[in-house]
Amino acid sequence: MVMNNDENKLRNYHVSPSMIKAKLLKLNMNKASGVDLVGTNMLVELADEISDTVADLFNKSLISGEVPPDWKLANVTPIFKKGKKSNVFNYRPVIV
Repeated sequence: MVMNNDENKLRNYHVSPSMIKAKLLKLNMNKASGVDLVGTNMLVELADEISDTVADLFNKSLISGEVPPDWKLANVTPIFKKGKKSNVFNYRPVIV
């Protein structure tokens, strides 16, 4: 399989545990948990313990060029903003 330059860029990108930890520690504690029911307070509290594993998971995905099927699933609800309701551009997607 021949890969173009853009696809090779992801293979060379590396996610470090410190990057993951920094992102986890910046999570808004007032946000509700997602579909996995893991609360942000748990992710923040466990940032030290899970950052190595999460970084490994992201790096394996980047190297293989594959994304786990569950990462591709989302329940998206269109929320009306303003204007004509018949215009699709007057809605914003919200993941629920």
